[in-house]
Amino acid sequence: MKYDGDRRSVNCSKVINVSDDLSNLSVEEQKELLIGLLHPKARRVFPLSLAQQRLWFLDQLHPGNPVYNITFGLRLQGNLFQEALESSIRQLIQRHEILRTHFEVESGHPVQVVAPDLALEIPYFDLTDVPGSDRSREANRLAMEDARLPFDLATGPLLRFKLIRVATEEHYLLCVIHHITCDGWSLGIFVRELAALYDRNSEGPSTASLIDLSIQYGDYAEWQRQSIVAGFLNRQVEYWKQKLAGAPPLLQLPADHTRPPEQTHDGANQVTPIPSEIIHDLAVLGRAHKATLFMVLLAVFKTLVHYYAESDDILVGVPVTSRPRVELEDLVGFFVNTLVLRTDLSGDPSFCELLHREREVVLDAFAHADCPFEKVVEELNPVRTLSYTPVIQVMFSAVKATKFPKFADVSASLHMLSAPTSLFDLSMEFIEDLEDRYWLRVQYATQLFDYARIARMLDHYVTLLLAVADDPESRISELISQLEVKKGLAVPNEHVLEDRKKDYITASQPASEPHLDQKIEPHDALERILLRIWERVLSVSGIGIRDNFFDLGGHSLLAAHLVTEVEKVVECKVPVSSLFRASTVESFAEAIRGGVAWSPDPVLMEITHGLRGTPLFAIVQSGVDALGYSLLSRHLGNERPFYKLQAHASACAIVPFSIEELETIAREYIAAMRTIQHDGPYFLIGMCNGALIAEQMVLQLEAMGHDVGTLCIIDTFVMENSYIRWLVRLESFRAGRRCVAQLPFLAQVSHYKDVVKRRLKEFFSHDTEPVNPWTKAIWPGKEFQIRHFHAPVLLFRRPKQPYFNVKDRGMGWNLRSLSGVTARMVNATHWEMLREPAVGVIGAELKKALQRIDTAGTFDTELDRTETVITSH
Repeated sequence: MKYDGDRRSVNCSKVINVSDDLSNLSVEEQKELLIGLLHPKARRVFPLSLAQQRLWFLDQLHPGNPVYNITFGLRLQGNLFQEALESSIRQLIQRHEILRTHFEVESGHPVQVVAPDLALEIPYFDLTDVPGSDRSREANRLAMEDARLPFDLATGPLLRFKLIRVATEEHYLLCVIHHITCDGWSLGIFVRELAALYDRNSEGPSTASLIDLSIQYGDYAEWQRQSIVAGFLNRQVEYWKQKLAGAPPLLQLPADHTRPPEQTHDGANQVTPIPSEIIHDLAVLGRAHKATLFMVLLAVFKTLVHYYAESDDILVGVPVTSRPRVELEDLVGFFVNTLVLRTDLSGDPSFCELLHREREVVLDAFAHADCPFEKVVEELNPVRTLSYTPVIQVMFSAVKATKFPKFADVSASLHMLSAPTSLFDLSMEFIEDLEDRYWLRVQYATQLFDYARIARMLDHYVTLLLAVADDPESRISELISQLEVKKGLAVPNEHVLEDRKKDYITASQPASEPHLDQKIEPHDALERILLRIWERVLSVSGIGIRDNFFDLGGHSLLAAHLVTEVEKVVECKVPVSSLFRASTVESFAEAIRGGVAWSPDPVLMEITHGLRGTPLFAIVQSGVDALGYSLLSRHLGNERPFYKLQAHASACAIVPFSIEELETIAREYIAAMRTIQHDGPYFLIGMCNGALIAEQMVLQLEAMGHDVGTLCIIDTFVMENSYIRWLVRLESFRAGRRCVAQLPFLAQVSHYKDVVKRRLKEFFSHDTEPVNPWTKAIWPGKEFQIRHFHAPVLLFRRPKQPYFNVKDRGMGWNLRSLSGVTARMVNATHWEMLREPAVGVIGAELKKALQRIDTAGTFDTELDRTETVITSH
């Protein structure tokens, strides 16, 4: 067996050896060398992110442990230009600083240091002389050989490649990269950008340049640290501390071997297919209960763990990508976070009831997903042991395969590589491939479990999936009894379950008729592209072209992300508000195919058609995001008409609206509203400036003799005299100090010099600052007189308002409304009010209130009868 082991060096910048004879260098090379010696590049040093810090610490405990090596391979079929590929790798490493990063210790603390350049070798192996039967085996051996080699975090580099030729036009590009610099999402970015660079370097059909990165991973790590120091995550930290208080430290699954005092991370994998008909049935079940397929599969998995562990308190970890800002989406780095999903299975609930519990657990966790798992562990401070991972020992995840881009005229596909390791006791992964086939993969610790036990566990999970699809109203104990059947503990009716499984397997064959409840598939390429965007942005699989974006968990931030992705495809500007008018893949594609010019929304826009009941009008300031009201409409139901009133203009936060401006906008809105509803009673809802516009509408409508049934206010104070003046100045001073403190030292000195100069100039010239328009609007003076209205106010507010606001649980509206205020406390921040899960609570309460007005003709309000509504936070 012979093959060429020639190594080809790939350098990320031109490397000139100083020891070479300078006379052999060109004038340009001598000049480049001199500039490099006289002006070395600045050393970029950053703190570690919390996730990186955990892996760095583990590496200190076990130096060189390859368990955190990520190994993946690309199968490249076609006429590959090796130089273009090497050049593309060089440019990609130069583009992402994290790929040139190593880890040092400064003043006792680990830091990540970005190398200005990186010299990297790519070994090249030609296996075309190896017999065909042995060629694949030898390629895998070479890959696993690299996968087992450790990295030195202190020196780097922390990635390596191998290029293996197995046929004239077939190569494997193998990459091993340390997890501290990369995660699963980043691998997709890596391949996508590598293909784009190769396309350009080989002069392929597309030569478009990649958009410059505005930030690097080190900037993110620094921002994360500053956010924690500033207390931005305190609320989420408190949530996790309460959620996980008293949780069992170890999930005891029955094992074949005694747990060793220290984890070795030796592992193995097992894979089994799942009939597609079962998955389709479970997806329909999820939609019927407003749950995703992932929630259904997770609830079944927890039922399995409940059975094996004989415990009602089940904690399972779920990996999620934590990229809270749009700028981070195209960045390679270690962004993955772990959410701890704790579910109570006590009381022998039906599966549908368990699914509702699991839905709340998942939504709750995702609402607090910005808090790093490492910070949660730090706050919980569990007993540390090398025998098992803290807090969670079992993981569950779901992935959907994506089609790789072409490398010019070279096709690329995933070359499956699986290292024999396991970070946790047990990890189950649900996989949907490119051909709508479904698989389960279990990764398990071989120091605990034998092959036979895991195979039986996989079979039990498929059995539970089948039982749930067959009868979702079954209680957990009844589902578990099916597993007792599998163990031979209960002989009756065993054949029924096996026959049902055979029916599913038969039905899932290609020749079978489509299932009646199957999702509606895309009709053309455009719909398929949009569907992939929908699924990627929403992180939901199994979407049909008629599934509504907001029903699938979409909100304003995801809407902005989705529209950005769509604009890349349609190559024209698409407003975020277009999702009001076309919120399904089918309707969006229809609008694009029809050449719709996305004109601004009309002042009056229908959100819910509704056939009965008095309409509800959302009052919105111009130029701001109003998608939260679309979410609200989902919780109000389809019976009542729901409209949005929003003028055409850009938002301006520099100066407040004057009373005259608010009155003008109110008149415009009333004119538009009365084209739909000519006479009262009118139902209005508003937030922020929308609430102030709504107030002026109420005053004008009542002056015209019309009745306003209710004015709903979402966490908004009246404008005038709602702040304590000296506390506002204190907060302004503190906010300014916080901003200045983030500047470099010299910039801080310069700032304070400017402040002193300005104050001295004002003092000696007797200049006075002009009156701030906000000061005039908030504290209008003694001449201000409150204008009262008769409409009752329904107020949704957070329990704790900023300290510089006046202490008034009616937020000033009790002094405006002659009919009083009913306040509902919603446990959410101001900006979370129109996002899940808070918007669901507001929708449910508002729906009941409007129904009472419809039936009784009035809505009783008493401020002293304040009720508290707690969200699923």
